Amino acid sequence: AEDGIRDTRTCLVGSEMCIRDRMVLWLGMAGAMAATRQKKHISVDLVTRFLSPGGRRVAEGLTTCFAGSVCFAAFYYCLQFVQSEYEAGGLAFGPVPYWGCASILPLSFLIMALRYVIQFVLILTGRLRATP
Repeated sequence: AEDGIRDTRTCLVGSEMCIRDRMVLWLGMAGAMAATRQKKHISVDLVTRFLSPGGRRVAEGLTTCFAGSVCFAAFYYCLQFVQSEYEAGGLAFGPVPYWGCASILPLSFLIMALRYVIQFVLILTGRLRATP
């Protein structure tokens, strides 16, 4: 609710703030995609340092599988959101529709999910080593 109020208020003041907010979204999602590509994403590593190399590989495989599942779920719900915005036909700023601004969400979550699937397969086959 707060985000919707903030968007309405700033969009009424000036569209440059709306553009900035949408650019931050796009840059953030581009950064998340780059982080998953380079395996530099945020991870909590409390247990794996105490595991054997085989146990580390299993743990990393499970967490990669879980992260991919979450990204696939986010892709699905973001796609539903973009479709509803498309049907609503609202404009974010100028002639740019809301669905165009939000289209980065399902696209980036799908790319990240596919990367996690690839990493999972590579971990299982032993072609991608678990992080030490």
